[in-house]
Amino acid sequence: MKRYARKTSRETIVAAEEAVSWAETRRADVLFVLQPNLLTLRSRDAWDARILSSTAKDLLVMLESAYASYRDWSSHSHSVVIATDLFDLESPSPYMGDWAHVNTRGNQLIADFVFDELKARGVLG
Repeated sequence: MKRYARKTSRETIVAAEEAVSWAETRRADVLFVLQPNLLTLRSRDAWDARILSSTAKDLLVMLESAYASYRDWSSHSHSVVIATDLFDLESPSPYMGDWAHVNTRGNQLIADFVFDELKARGVLG
């Protein structure tokens, strides 16, 4: 599973870099946001633990491996930002029922993060 995750994350990164190159030829910016998921939380409440316990272990292994590849990519690409710790201090959990889908509050936190990042980059007035 780890090998498969590394392979598919490399393919995703190659495709994303192609998108960045394409956008640059049109004088456009691209921003990829590595969003939080239950595996990136530093601490989990009972709800989070229950969701994780019902998630396929192979999926968890794949996610951890893929996120490691994406974090590495972010260290040398100006088009990637890391938001994986965004939900660390949130209580109650912003997750709705699985490892990735968030509630309204989670979506608001992600939107605010993206807005702030775009503003800091001078993309927004």
